[in-house]
Amino acid sequence: MPHLRLYHAFLTVPYAGNAVPLRFGSFFKNRPVDYNKVVDVANAISDSLGIACFAHTTARALVDVQSALGCGTLFSTISLQFSDEDKQHILERYYFPYRIRISKFLQNHIKPIVWVDVLLSEETTNVWQWYGIVPNEITQNVMAQLNPIIQLTESKSDKDFEFQHALAKLYTDQEIAYVTLLVSKNFFSNNEAENRAEICRQLSSLSV
Repeated sequence: MPHLRLYHAFLTVPYAGNAVPLRFGSFFKNRPVDYNKVVDVANAISDSLGIACFAHTTARALVDVQSALGCGTLFSTISLQFSDEDKQHILERYYFPYRIRISKFLQNHIKPIVWVDVLLSEETTNVWQWYGIVPNEITQNVMAQLNPIIQLTESKSDKDFEFQHALAKLYTDQEIAYVTLLVSKNFFSNNEAENRAEICRQLSSLSV
């Protein structure tokens, strides 16, 4: 019987909060300093499984860490009006550090590995849902175990997940699985502890 090797995994939460640095606070007077509750879910899963978790807590309205340089969604309608100097400061202080940390983690980690992007979903039909992001061989394998109902053709577009699609070009189709865990608001009012435990069970049972 062939040996089954468990996938390694790690989590990212690109929209973990909406904190705005004091330097730009006057432009976001009506934006409360808050965080996305999915970061609590991701941290709990991280602690339970002993896997890494990278969260970005700066407001998406300041800079979108999922967007590519030059993309129309990189800066919001507010931050787009900032000076070139301020925008470069935002990139160097908040955008690049998050992406570099993940890039270096992938470079130095044993493959294969499952990258799980944890996001809040407005959908209320499902408490949580798995989707494939990059339609490569290993993602198809992982999705077949996590959510066999979702076909590879239903993977998320590179417009919404530019970072993953860009990094996928640097690795083979067998090295990194790119999936997203969409957590609905019902997750927090409907047996949250049991939901987290089931997600941990599914992730820990992945094999190749």
